[in-house]
Amino acid sequence: MTGTRSAPRALLPRPLSPHAPRRLVLAFLALGPAACGAGADAGDGSVTAAVDTVDGVERLSYAAEPGPRLDWSTDTVAVLGDAFAEDAYQFNNVRSDGLGGDDAGHLYVLDSQGKRVLEYGPDGGHRATHGRAGEGPGELSQPMGLEVGPGDTVWVSDFSNRRITGLPSGGGDPVSIPFEEGAGIPSPRMAVLEDGFILRFSPLFNFRRDGSGQMRMSRGGQDEEAGPARPLLPVVRMTRGLEPVDTLWTTPEPPMDMVQLEAAGRFMVTMMSREFYPGLQWDAFSDGGIVVSDSAGYVLRLVDAGGTVRRIIRRDPPPREATEADREAARQRVRDEATGGGGVRIGGGGPDEETQRRLLEQRLEKMTFAELIPRVVALRVDRSDRIWVGVSEETPDEVARIDLYDRTGELIGELRDFPMPDVFLAGDRIGVLREDELDVQQVVVMRVDGAGALAEL
Repeated sequence: MTGTRSAPRALLPRPLSPHAPRRLVLAFLALGPAACGAGADAGDGSVTAAVDTVDGVERLSYAAEPGPRLDWSTDTVAVLGDAFAEDAYQFNNVRSDGLGGDDAGHLYVLDSQGKRVLEYGPDGGHRATHGRAGEGPGELSQPMGLEVGPGDTVWVSDFSNRRITGLPSGGGDPVSIPFEEGAGIPSPRMAVLEDGFILRFSPLFNFRRDGSGQMRMSRGGQDEEAGPARPLLPVVRMTRGLEPVDTLWTTPEPPMDMVQLEAAGRFMVTMMSREFYPGLQWDAFSDGGIVVSDSAGYVLRLVDAGGTVRRIIRRDPPPREATEADREAARQRVRDEATGGGGVRIGGGGPDEETQRRLLEQRLEKMTFAELIPRVVALRVDRSDRIWVGVSEETPDEVARIDLYDRTGELIGELRDFPMPDVFLAGDRIGVLREDELDVQQVVVMRVDGAGALAEL
């Protein structure tokens, strides 16, 4: 995200859901060089933006009609990761924000379960392992996200160790930068700049029993019953020492549903985000600005490095209303996660079968739903500062189409039947998280052909 910027990571191809499975597969895509914006199918119509202003900010509004179709295709090159492969090719609990790349084309995978960073070369071969479990220098306890910065230092945010750890990929002593006192939970997404970071922190959860014995939650010192206001989640530009410089964006924390269950002398609490609620999505440009989406409608805001909104992008159609079929599909997903092992996990061996059944019943009973299905379900910025938008059409949280914009918000074209990138690597490569038939995370290397593919500008 700098002059020698590392690749920003992308969201899961299937939605940003608080209950999304953690075991996924990562694919590399090699993209053929060509000029930006070329390769659109001449048979598809172009879309011209209507221009107006909102509170003094220029807004580009695009109609719902199809735009230029980008004619890109993929070929599989290699596969990394296997349940029976050697240890260096096994990783788990990898999120899209735990992927990064350097200018040499190397991929870095934050293996949250193994508490380490695995480095792979452009050919998919294992090159090195960085970090290990622990609390000492260069060790990881509860890693949240990863980004590769200038000098090919791998930066990892670590909640339990209350710091960001820098791991030089070429060797050398690790760097530890402690969080400020009172800092909350770092989000997995972060950006590394020449002179600092862009981060977002969420308030910590605190629980207490009330007079009736029920658990009550507070965050950031505010009790849940104190009023309707929810804590604001700021996206902050910080110095290399993690001192705040500018607040780039704030959005209210998504509403949460709390499930409580007492069994066998154990009190269990599970927090669930409201289904279909539009979460905060953002990614950084090379100059320290960001693009933000935090509403159900297709609305993007281009924010400069000082926190000023410079342009708004919107596109029809508006978000559709959630149906009972949508809600039942969400409930079924929770059931499938519970029976398949992707649901709530509790230490100490976990609850017995009866407790698991009761916990599932409580989760289903306590689920709440937003009224609208968000249109934007994935948002990424590539190494040439182009904006990739994963758009939902009929199925919630599913990318049906990718819209590609330039840095100014001009629509370049659309992709269908194409994977949403999770990480942009050097040159002509991207990575996409996937999961095999055994729910094992893998890296599928693919080549993308077609004029207009990701050339470095």
